[in-house]
Amino acid sequence: MKISLEWLGQHVDLGGIDPQVIAQELTMKTAEVEELIPVRRCLQGVLVGQVLSMTPIAGSDKLTLVQVDLGDRQMQSVCGAPNLRLGLKGPFAPAGTRLAGGARVERTSLAGFESQGVLCSAKELGLGEFHEVVMDLPADTPVGARLADLAPGDDYLIDIDNKSLTHRPDLWGHYGFARELAAIFGRELKPLGLADLKQYRDLPAFPLSVEDYELCPGYCCLAMDSLASAPAPLAMQWRLHTVGLRAINLLVDLTNYIMLEIGQPMHAFDAGHLQAVRVAVLGKEGEFTTLDGSVRKMLASDLMIWNEKEPVALAGVMGGLHSEVTPATTRLLLESANFQPMTIRRTAVRLGLRTDASQRFEKDLPPAFMPLGIARFLHLVRQAGQDPAVLSRLTHAGSLGQDKRQISMPLGFVPAYMGEQISQERVESILQAIGFHARVQGQEMVVEVPNHRSARDVSVPQDIVEEVARFYGYDNIHHRLPAVAITHYAFNDLLRAEHKLRRLLAQAQGYVEVHNYSWYDDRWLAKLGQEPGETLTLANPVAPYKSRLRTTLIPNLLELIPQNYAQRDELRLFEVGHVYQPHGQKGRIETSSLGAVAFRAGGVADLEPLFLDMKGLLSDVALLLGCGPLDLRPGRQDRSAWAQAGCHLEIWQGQNLLGGLGYLAGPVLGAFKRNAQVAWLELDLSRLPLLAYPDLHVTMPPVYPGSWLDFTIVWPAAQGFAALDGVLAGFGHPLLQSREFLAAYAGQGLDPGMKSYTFRLWIGLGDRTLTKEDIDGFKESFLAFLAGHSLAIR
Repeated sequence: MKISLEWLGQHVDLGGIDPQVIAQELTMKTAEVEELIPVRRCLQGVLVGQVLSMTPIAGSDKLTLVQVDLGDRQMQSVCGAPNLRLGLKGPFAPAGTRLAGGARVERTSLAGFESQGVLCSAKELGLGEFHEVVMDLPADTPVGARLADLAPGDDYLIDIDNKSLTHRPDLWGHYGFARELAAIFGRELKPLGLADLKQYRDLPAFPLSVEDYELCPGYCCLAMDSLASAPAPLAMQWRLHTVGLRAINLLVDLTNYIMLEIGQPMHAFDAGHLQAVRVAVLGKEGEFTTLDGSVRKMLASDLMIWNEKEPVALAGVMGGLHSEVTPATTRLLLESANFQPMTIRRTAVRLGLRTDASQRFEKDLPPAFMPLGIARFLHLVRQAGQDPAVLSRLTHAGSLGQDKRQISMPLGFVPAYMGEQISQERVESILQAIGFHARVQGQEMVVEVPNHRSARDVSVPQDIVEEVARFYGYDNIHHRLPAVAITHYAFNDLLRAEHKLRRLLAQAQGYVEVHNYSWYDDRWLAKLGQEPGETLTLANPVAPYKSRLRTTLIPNLLELIPQNYAQRDELRLFEVGHVYQPHGQKGRIETSSLGAVAFRAGGVADLEPLFLDMKGLLSDVALLLGCGPLDLRPGRQDRSAWAQAGCHLEIWQGQNLLGGLGYLAGPVLGAFKRNAQVAWLELDLSRLPLLAYPDLHVTMPPVYPGSWLDFTIVWPAAQGFAALDGVLAGFGHPLLQSREFLAAYAGQGLDPGMKSYTFRLWIGLGDRTLTKEDIDGFKESFLAFLAGHSLAIR
């Protein structure tokens, strides 16, 4: 966005300040200045001329012989501008005048007629880039006056990076930057000239309705009559041209001028074409012709301005062709509105129609700008010499943004957050300079936010800190390290244990780590035949069937197997993640768990190696974490679809059930299309006694190798594993080192109600190698013990 330094000078006196300093201060305190562009206008020797006569040149479609009155003399010129008319006043450059670009006007002959000078466009004078028409000067401009006496020859354009203004809609106009510069340099901000709209409150309202206040939070309009088509004042024209807008006529130029001055886009309708205004979406797909003559394809959701039942403008983007202001317009309906930013941006981007108005509406303009724009329009149109008859009061729907917003914070919050010692008086003076009002109330500072600042821009105490810090000067804040108390590092034992487990499984055991979502997929649970029971539910799930938070890691791990077994015959996956249990009325318990699954293609007959690998993994986990011995007890009842009775072991430590391991059998295998062998393990890490640095007990390896013997014992299932384990604990022998439970099986040729349990007995001697006689003797002793307790083996 380009800002004219001369235009800024109409609102704040910047005399004596170098433009480079202004640009630097704006960059440091307000918005990034990309470039400072000097503007040099070619006005020397140019006079104000008035067209006295026009004679079309025969044989030419465009050229006209024009007699121009220069006050003390007359000159003729051959001109082809389309806006020539009798009485037009415009800049005339006699022969010898130097124009923009270095061209020198010469006395010459065109189409057989002598041309003694040139009626100039804005581009030829260095005012702007538009050259299609002769500049149309106001009727009260003195004929023969030197243009250099009426307009400044020099200016500077400050080119602002738009990205740094996205959050500051108040800075999308010159007055906003004038306010900033007044605060930066301690200069007085001149108040805007405004008409008093209260004097029209007794007039009737213009018919107005807004159907959706979310799409249009506010809309203001004012009807007026007795307006005449006329050129805008010269100062208004050169300012518009300087920043890149073409001067057209007073009524149109005023809306553009106010948009560039205060940031509020406005639109002028020919009131002869409007009987009532309605703001609503189009409602169906269709076409609409905009001011530029283009036919646009519209969607049902596009927001429109309607004349009762006929759309007349594309809200916030561009007006319609059939309600535009023309030279014949005398009655005007002035619109000043506030639209939802997303709606305007979506429409403008889709149509490829990013206008100056739409860019500003996209920034969420403050509603207070709406009545301000209309009051400014009335003031300026009267300054331009017209006296319109106001036909309606200020008619509005929605909020006018006059409510006061306050932000409270503890005393000392600003310097504490800045990290700089700054007095309360300095804080209040900075805020006062930029339009905020601060007062101390008890132990708090209460700041009233001016209504020209958007609620999205200033809404929390940190925003107030930012305002103070940028005017205090970021470069004035001393660089110092924060004062903190040094304490010893507090080890997170659970986190360290999780890291250890990841290294063990991924690097030593050949498992692949996965990170699943924290919710179940109800469709997969149905395939498994699993009902998870009471769970926490998400208020805003990604899908209706993904609303329940997981209470175990196993289902989501199992779901990954059919997604991957088409590419491989073996697969090992693990996850260290959180599970969520409901607690009380609205509470929850969140714990960390280890889940692992191992898959291999094949039948269940050779499942034992896969199961024993998973059991060995549990032993390695317990050893790595130093959490003490874990007891494995046969699962005596179905706990879930994957933990069927007789197909899983429970993991206990003391009186705490910590998880389980097992293999899939029965109906749950129907969820897998291939013959699958699947072993699983789940361990509650939050309930393990974890230490960052567990005690290590080193046992020297035996000098003489030992041996082991496996026994499968038949035992009544009803009596349970614990009873059998208690019986075996009574066996003692000099060679016995330890006893390890391996697996339990039901069926497979056993009598009803019986179950087989497999144990491994480790034997050895410390002073010599075992002999065959030693092993046979141990075996006889153990078999005799079993026979004495009526225990059969297989």
